[in-house]
This record gives sequence, structure tokens and C-alpha cells, in this order.
Amino acid sequence: MNARIAKKVVNQYARTGGYNRQQILDAHRILGVEVVQHHMDAWEAKQAKKKAEHDARVASAKLAQEKNAANREANLARLAEKREAREQKRADAIARAEAAKLPKETIVPVGVVEAKVEAGEDGILGTADDQVTIQKAGTSLAEKTVPELKALAKEKGLTGFSKMKKDELLAALAEP
Repeated sequence: MNARIAKKVVNQYARTGGYNRQQILDAHRILGVEVVQHHMDAWEAKQAKKKAEHDARVASAKLAQEKNAANREANLARLAEKREAREQKRADAIARAEAAKLPKETIVPVGVVEAKVEAGEDGILGTADDQVTIQKAGTSLAEKTVPELKALAKEKGLTGFSKMKKDELLAALAEP
């Protein structure tokens, strides 16, 4: 340490505290300046206070980290439980549908509308992938338009319906 740096250390150690005890003593020795004991005591007290504050911040950060980790684990456990419950519910629905041997398609009257439910990709009614179509309830075939009747004929798998008239479509759709 040269004299210029030593002077800087002596002038700033009380304010900044960025030097250790040995550096301060060496700087005073180089400059030939006597160390004032009460200044050194004040500096050491300041350093001790800074260290205590730093240790408290570190401890607080560790506690927060541990709490966050515990919360994360609890959230993951809850999500896993929900996922398991959802999978169990789906498995139960599939089992009920298979046990009931439900058809691939069902029309259910619901008030003033009918809900047509078609089994989805899994081929089982009552699962999440089912297709639902809603139409006015009690709509007889005779009340439907020709395009609606042709759409029904197409759904039923009939052939030659594109050239049929309304009466012929009604007769073809009425047959089992």
C-alpha cells in the first residue's frame, strides 16, 4: 500500500467502512498517524452492526425461500390430487357407459329442446369427447324442410336421397 492509498484509507474508513481492521492499521502506520482508539471503536461497532443486518437479511431470505418451496410442494400435491380425481372420474364414467352398453347416439328431450349426443373418438357415451347437438324439441319430420330431411338421411346412411322429394324422404326416414 502506498502513501496515496493509505491517506485515502485513513480519510474514508470511518465513513464507508469498506476496509478491514488490518488495512486501516497499516494505512495509519504508513502515514505515521496515530490511530485514535475511540474512532476505531466506533468503526468496529459500525462494522458489527452492518454484519448483523446482513446476517438478518440472509436469514430472512432463507426463511422466505423455504416457505416458497413448501408452498410450491403443497400446490404440486394439490394439482396431483385433482388430476388423479379427474382421471378416476373419467375412468368411472367410461366403466358406467360400458356397463350400461349405451348406444353410440342418444336423443334426450330437455324442455323445449332436444339434445342429440353422439359418442366421440372413444366410442363411449358419457365422456368428455362426446358431440352434442341441440334442436327444437317435438319437431316432427313433417315440419322439417327438405334440406333438413336430406341432412337426416345422410346421417342415417341412406343412399339416393339427393334426388328424393319431401314425401319420399319422409317415407325413407320413417323406415327402420
